[in-house]
Amino acid sequence: MTPKHQEIIDTTLQAIQARERQYHRALSLPPEEPFCTRSVEELRASLLGQKLCWIAEYVEGYPAAVQPERREQEWG
Repeated sequence: MTPKHQEIIDTTLQAIQARERQYHRALSLPPEEPFCTRSVEELRASLLGQKLCWIAEYVEGYPAAVQPERREQEWG
């Protein structure tokens, strides 16, 4: 994957995490539970991170990725 595509994906994932933090703060009951910030590597390993990587790889000309095995939940 090109560095530019990786930067776009990382920026997108961090923006989503920032929005999640805002929702957490707004919806938490006192005493507020601390928000669990994830590392960039954890964000990339998330289901959304994987899907964004697939899209970027497809745009770069790689063949469409096969659905990975997920232990937890499926997309959607």
